[in-house]
Formats: sequence, C-alpha cells, structure tokens
Amino acid sequence: DFFERVEYNGRRLAKLDVPPAEVIASLREYEEALVPDLRRLFPQDFSNYIWSLEHLYFCILLTLNTAYFQVRDQEAQAFYEVFQNQLESLSVDELLDRVLGSLMRTFNAQGGVILLVDPAERRLAVRASRGLEPDLARQFNAAVGEGFAGRIARTGKPRIVLDRRSNPLIHSAAIRRSFRSLWGVPLKVRGKVTGVLHLDFAREYNCLPREMKLFEAVTERCALALEKAQLVEALAQREEQIRQRGEHMLKV
Repeated sequence: DFFERVEYNGRRLAKLDVPPAEVIASLREYEEALVPDLRRLFPQDFSNYIWSLEHLYFCILLTLNTAYFQVRDQEAQAFYEVFQNQLESLSVDELLDRVLGSLMRTFNAQGGVILLVDPAERRLAVRASRGLEPDLARQFNAAVGEGFAGRIARTGKPRIVLDRRSNPLIHSAAIRRSFRSLWGVPLKVRGKVTGVLHLDFAREYNCLPREMKLFEAVTERCALALEKAQLVEALAQREEQIRQRGEHMLKV
C-alpha cells in the first residue's frame, strides 16, 4: 500500500512538473531530520535502523523513477498516436475522430468534442464527438464568444471548468447533467483559431500543469494535421472536378 501511494503521488508530482531533483532533496531533508531521533530513541539498534532507512529510500527512488517514466512515456505515446492518426486517416472526419479517441484515452475522459469555426458565420459547429449522444454533442454548438467553446475561440486561450454547476459559461442543462469538469483548448494554426477541442469528465478533475502542456502541444499538432488533411481533401476534390470536366469536353 505504501509503495502504491508513492507511485501515485510520484505521477502527480511529475504532472505538476516538479523536477525529480527537488523530490530527492526533500527526501534527504526528511532523512537528515529523522536521524538524530533514531540515534536518541534506539541507540543499540541505530546502525540497523540506518541500514533499513537507506534501503527504504532506495526503493522509494526506484518507485519514483518508475512513476516519472510512466508520465513521460504517456506523453510520448500521445504524440506517436497523433502522428499515426495523421498517416493512416483517409479523410478529415476520420482524422478528427481518431485524434479525439487518442486524447480521451490519454486523459481518461468520458466524453470529447471537436468544433470547427465557420469564418463566414462566426460560429462553432461540432465536427467530431465521442462518448456523447448526437443531440448532446450539438449542445456545444455556439457563436464565437458565447458559451464555453465560444469563449475559448474568441480569446485563443485554454479554459478549465472544474464544476459545471457554478460556471455561467455552461448554458445547456443537458451538459450540466452529464459532466462535472470540462477542459478546452483552441485549435490554432499560425496564431489563428480554427476550432476548439474539449474533453469532458463525469467527476471533478483538475488539469495539472504538465497535463495542460501536453494537451496544448498535442492539440497544436492536431491543428496542423487537420490543416494538411483539409488541403489534401480540397485538392482531391478539385482533381475530381477537373477529371469530370475533361470527360465532358471529350464527349462534346
């Protein structure tokens, strides 16, 4: 049980972006404070206690190293999955769906939505969703500047809602009933917001600093992949139009 707690808190320290050297320094500080008491309370067995304490700290350090590695490995896996999604997706919709699925697995989210901006109408519309019924997903559609996703699109900054019950940005009663916490980040290409990606959680779940860095970095990579996929899709449509016109001219 003790080492399970060490591993759990080690992962949280990693997500809080606390350097491992600071954690080790704190452990050594505790050890230095403990040694005088051990010498005073157990003079006969002091050497055995010191040996046991050193062994315990060695095992703690191994467990902490494992916890930090798990967090870094999770980050690398998230980037790898986005790269694979970009290579293997045959359409924009497939890319968005696969990226959303990867992020939900990475952060253990119960739902997720990707909305894209319609520049002409200045509105956000759902283009991909997971873990939500279609009617519930459409509740996230909003004008730029309005609601949770709309505010993110206007400011270009991420936003976290820990408890939807006390947040005025969550207008939909259906969303308030379904989820407790929401994370949202803008999809940006060269500084321009092209959409919003957000994850939804059934329980209260705060986004730790390292998680937010990962969320933003992966979303930035997703935005670039989306732009490329849209260009490829548009090019394919134009090539098909040219082919159809060529066939029509040949018949004429």
